[in-house]
Amino acid sequence: MDAYRTALKNFPKKEVKLETEKGIGVFQKMDIFKEYLWYAYKGEWINWYRLPLDAVLEIIQKNKNNENVSSLEQYADNPSTLSDKELELNFENVVGQDSLNRFDHTQRQKHKRRQKRNRN
Repeated sequence: MDAYRTALKNFPKKEVKLETEKGIGVFQKMDIFKEYLWYAYKGEWINWYRLPLDAVLEIIQKNKNNENVSSLEQYADNPSTLSDKELELNFENVVGQDSLNRFDHTQRQKHKRRQKRNRN
């Protein structure tokens, strides 16, 4: 818990907006231990941009110094620079090795059961 609180001290407050020439970036989410923050432009809530903590702090500093920042995209992580592990999607069968048709019976199996019943 102490590591979380210590790491959180380095992050800007959620209320801080990032001003760019393209628009105002509004905080959406953060990953404290990987040091990433997600921002979206005000009014364009569907597109989130993942920014490293250093980039966000740099934008905030530029905003304080009245320096121009062109866009969030300029600082966002490029998907091609992400590790293969981060890009890899793992889809696992949560039921185990069971198939979707495990309860389906073929006509052949039903027919064999009927023959066994008739013999008795």
